[in-house]
Amino acid sequence: MDAMVSRVLLARRRRERIHVFGDYDVDGVSSTVLMVQVLSEIGCSVSYSMPRRNDEGYGLTVSHVEKVVSEHPVDVWMALDCGSNAHASVRFLREKGVDVLVIDHHQVRNGLPDGVLMINPHADGCESRGQLDLCAGALVFKLIQALMNRIQDDPNDHWEGSALKDYLDLVALACVTDLVPLMNENRVLVHFGLQRLSRSKRPGIQALMDVSGIDYGQSLDASDISYKLGPRINAGGRLNDAMLPVRLLLSQDFNSCVKDACELEGMNQERQFIERCVYAAAVQSIEKNGLSSRHGLVLYDPEWHTGVVGIVSNRLVRQFNCPVIVLGNEGSIAKGSCRGVDGLDMVGILDQCSEYLIEWGGHPMAAGLSLQPSDVPAFSDRFDALVASAKPVDSGFPQRENGTKVDLWVTRDQINRDLTDEIRRFGPFGICNPEPILGLKDVPVARSPVRFGSDHYKFWVGLDRHEYDLICLSWNGASNMPSAGRSVDILFRLKWHEWRGKGYPEATIVDWRYSAE
Repeated sequence: MDAMVSRVLLARRRRERIHVFGDYDVDGVSSTVLMVQVLSEIGCSVSYSMPRRNDEGYGLTVSHVEKVVSEHPVDVWMALDCGSNAHASVRFLREKGVDVLVIDHHQVRNGLPDGVLMINPHADGCESRGQLDLCAGALVFKLIQALMNRIQDDPNDHWEGSALKDYLDLVALACVTDLVPLMNENRVLVHFGLQRLSRSKRPGIQALMDVSGIDYGQSLDASDISYKLGPRINAGGRLNDAMLPVRLLLSQDFNSCVKDACELEGMNQERQFIERCVYAAAVQSIEKNGLSSRHGLVLYDPEWHTGVVGIVSNRLVRQFNCPVIVLGNEGSIAKGSCRGVDGLDMVGILDQCSEYLIEWGGHPMAAGLSLQPSDVPAFSDRFDALVASAKPVDSGFPQRENGTKVDLWVTRDQINRDLTDEIRRFGPFGICNPEPILGLKDVPVARSPVRFGSDHYKFWVGLDRHEYDLICLSWNGASNMPSAGRSVDILFRLKWHEWRGKGYPEATIVDWRYSAE
């Protein structure tokens, strides 16, 4: 950290050209915006770029580095949320006389790249530093803290940047979307980051909230990032070009931000359609080939869009309660994403499949990989066997039986604002701090369920002594809707929903069954 701060400040004094390069997901986008903003504010000469997923693939590729260096001079290259294993690209840059700085949180294979300054909690010798769970956005925030401290300690210098807390809106976006454990310092960053996000000064965030149906200033929780803001930022990198969300979040022109936010909204709708098609095909493949009993699923179709395979993997993990890899094709290579379950290290398992893999890397719960299509069957069998024999590491957190556990049975008269406020105090919810699941027994379905979207539905449950009913939302479950008038037992997550100055309780259905009649 000290060496990297010194190198950045040296570049500032010399007016050297710093190029910032980030991954195309929300963590990479947020990290890039943070770094570019801060470097610009303190007077550095800075440029930035992102990889085009369809043309260049993931990470710091030699082709992208060559292109940037050929277009304009670079003295210092900063790689964010990638670069830990980009040995060839680092060598190319060093040969060109470029200093390389890497801020990353992915696991390091084959040692550190030569001649690089790196901030990565997973590098050799760093495991005792207690920051293994920080994502790239949080690590960039740490660098900003260190920069601020160094500048403020220098009587001949002064900090021209924003207040430190004003950067936390982007840090919260990065932490929640990158599925880091919401405990210890991450919990602090997200808690205060959500407060900054709800009243963010960035025109891009304000425009994004508007297209996402979020009222400016309303209280936000992690699910607003996971299901509303995050997917729209991700849509650029998944389908087209991550430079669009970076431009959106850096811009101070609200009108141009509205235009870019609307474009991302359109991309997100396209992404949702593609995702539904790939998900349906993946489920059909599991059923057709009798794979549901496997311990680890590997699914491949050369026609599947690699921009959505991570989302599909995540949905399948929740449905089948096992690690899942979904692969599509990029050129002649099978590429995809792996999503895991708590207690298993996906990168460690992929390391044991290295004879089949071209590239792989990530962190315990999520990883990316590529291989030859001809090796997929053998790799699939190997992956399944390794998952079956793996001994889960005890994370120290209670496990939900069969993926579902009732944390609290409630009665209808207990569902009110006081209860939702009390639950909210346990947030922010996410990995290692799951949102509580409540249960209601023997409640009548007040009205016929209403289908909306592609595969969602909602119904209402009457609440005793209240002027409102409980609206129950079920996502991706329209093939199994309860009948009006019958009594059901429901498991759900509860929140208080605000809309145009009015509030009411809202339940997200986890599971339901007809009550004993």
